[in-house]
Amino acid sequence: MARRYRHVSDSITQQKHALAIAAMDEVKHNAELMKRTARIKSWTHILPAVVLMLLFAIIAAFLALYAYRRRRDIDKLQAANMQLSLAARRVAEAAERKADFLRQMSHEMRTPLNAISGFSQLLLAPGMDIDGNERRDFCRRVMQNHCLMRRMVDNMVDISLLENNAVKPDMRPTPLAGLCRSAAERAAGCRPDAEQADKTPVPLELRINVADDYAYVTDAGRLADMLMELLHNAMKVTRQGRVVLECGERQLSVSDTGPGIPQGLEYVIFERFEKIDSFVQGAGIGLYRCRLQAALLGVGLRVDTAYTEGARFVIDLP
Repeated sequence: MARRYRHVSDSITQQKHALAIAAMDEVKHNAELMKRTARIKSWTHILPAVVLMLLFAIIAAFLALYAYRRRRDIDKLQAANMQLSLAARRVAEAAERKADFLRQMSHEMRTPLNAISGFSQLLLAPGMDIDGNERRDFCRRVMQNHCLMRRMVDNMVDISLLENNAVKPDMRPTPLAGLCRSAAERAAGCRPDAEQADKTPVPLELRINVADDYAYVTDAGRLADMLMELLHNAMKVTRQGRVVLECGERQLSVSDTGPGIPQGLEYVIFERFEKIDSFVQGAGIGLYRCRLQAALLGVGLRVDTAYTEGARFVIDLP
């Protein structure tokens, strides 16, 4: 009887213990559920704020991208407008330079044309008693003015070819001494200062510092044209003194005792239509053509700023 009672008591104890464990598990489970519920409630409060922040961030990024693209488009439009304005200004300047060039060339060509026409009429006029010396002087003046016109036309045509890279140099060994002698003789034949009968032409000195057989590889015609242009300009502005053509192995130079080049214009004079003295005959394209020819031949062309007796132009032969 006692054993049976003990067995029943143990069974009841085990049941109580099991119920206690189950109760504790239930409590733990309920606690876990409560924690989860609390977390869910907290996320239900945070999630709208997070979504709202993300939405604001997306809107801000979109606005920033829109502002950036708009600023970029405005910058491109402003740059394009500046380029158009610059192009329009260049076109206007080019048109103005063209008009000035045509006016200048019209004036420069009218002068020799009038001289040729006048002296030709004198030579052909019936009943004119012209002796041999006067006839020769008139013919010389006609040839001089013809030479001036031909130089202007040749310069204009050649500048067009040089600017469009339509010229290829004929490079071959050329004796420098012979080239300088030929250029000096041709320049003397077209001497601009001889147009005035009462004026004694300035002497043209030739200084050869190389052997007659010394040859330099270049385009002889182009290099001779450069020397003739420099000599022509020197004789045109020199009223007294001398003009000197000096020939060396690495340098060719033309110096004069004229008014010289004002400081600060040593590079400007090589631009198109640039003239130091507007009263001196010329269209202001000769030195510009020389610069283009120098670039074609690969030689240097500069003003010797150390020379103080007038002007000295130097062609550096590399």
